[in-house]
Amino acid sequence: MNNLCFDDILSKRIKFGKVQIQTFFIISLLDIIDGSEFMFLQLMNAIIYKEWSLSLGQLIILTTIFNLGQFIGAMFYGQFSDQTGRKSMIVSSCLLQVLNNTMFLTAFVQNLPQLLILRFLFGFLFGITSPVSSILMAEVTPLHIRGQFIVTLQMMCIVGRMWVLLLAILFLDSIASGNWRALAITNSVQSIICLIGSIIYLHESPRFLICQGKIKEGIEGINYMGRINDNNYVDLSDEEVQSLKQWRQIIFEQQFEKKSFKDLFNEENLPITWRAYSLSIIAMLMQSGLYIIIPFLFDEEEKTLLDLFYTVLIEIPAVLLVVCLIDRIGRLPIILIGTVTSAIAVFIIWYWKARFLLLGLVTFKFFNRMIFISFTPLVLESYSTVYRSLGTGTTIAFGSATGFISPAIILHLYEKDNYSPFLVSFFILIVMTIIFATYPRDLTRKPLDIKFEKED
Repeated sequence: MNNLCFDDILSKRIKFGKVQIQTFFIISLLDIIDGSEFMFLQLMNAIIYKEWSLSLGQLIILTTIFNLGQFIGAMFYGQFSDQTGRKSMIVSSCLLQVLNNTMFLTAFVQNLPQLLILRFLFGFLFGITSPVSSILMAEVTPLHIRGQFIVTLQMMCIVGRMWVLLLAILFLDSIASGNWRALAITNSVQSIICLIGSIIYLHESPRFLICQGKIKEGIEGINYMGRINDNNYVDLSDEEVQSLKQWRQIIFEQQFEKKSFKDLFNEENLPITWRAYSLSIIAMLMQSGLYIIIPFLFDEEEKTLLDLFYTVLIEIPAVLLVVCLIDRIGRLPIILIGTVTSAIAVFIIWYWKARFLLLGLVTFKFFNRMIFISFTPLVLESYSTVYRSLGTGTTIAFGSATGFISPAIILHLYEKDNYSPFLVSFFILIVMTIIFATYPRDLTRKPLDIKFEKED
């Protein structure tokens, strides 16, 4: 018992059961909301650009303001979630979403300033909820299936995007025209359901509570989860409780007092932090740019909403493949396969243009999804619990910050040559492959909180 850690308790005593399932379903609804609103914004860019006769400068501002909100939201989350808790951040963001239903209110906007305010607010909420859902799921799921659940959770964003595209087929005439206000109203009710579910069914992460020194609350949380999962569960013994206290002291005691942003660059965290930040920044430059231009490009090449639907649908089998592989071969091998194949796909699109646009994009979206859904568990598992929210939140925040400049760069490139952004993406993916190949830590099927030797 002396070597007992939280993951031993989670795997052998709490086990997998009803608690993890109900947590998954509540959090997945949150990700469906995020995915649906994100897809709606993509479609609106092309529609509003034509309907309101926006200039290129106004379009750049419209596509940038979301990233500003996401950056601030992610920084806010990173600073406060490690103090207030995972559940409280989820409930707060759901409450804000209900009080400020950005999707519903968007249906009534009459001018660009009103739309910019709503986009900023949605970006802020997206920045909060994006990391917290995966973190809470990771902290309450046994290590042998942890990766599968984090990946499956991210599939819900794709489900949300597909849902909006199906509604778009009903309400829009084409990718760049139609009744977008009706589309906004139809997709505005999920946040109320999510708020009620998170208040009633979500529970704070016992790992987080023990990490913060709230031993009694953490033990109560463990015993509660155990009883929900197993009617024959027996509460932790005094010996097990003492072992958890010793585990916390060994892992967190010194870090707990010194935790701050600058400690993400200490000797232990630096090899992770500089790579995570660099990858998030350049990946967001690529992804944000391509997601902005795809509706415009499809409209110019006379592609349909159904064609756009195919480029999202293909991400579902990508997620299912990763679910099967991520806890077997690991996070990094999947990512490296994804970066190399995605690079080939965008190069083909750039070289052959419209001839292979749809096929190339379907291939790119398949392997690009494999990269990003594996990147999330890779990063959040790399940091110990006391730094996990701060490290993950700021990684997302710095990536979002790239969104400030991405539209200006990509849209200007697009205006000169519709396919030049794909050539830029090719070089970005080559750099990503090199950085991922040197990534120092992959905790596939390993405890989240373990001591590491000095890494160069």
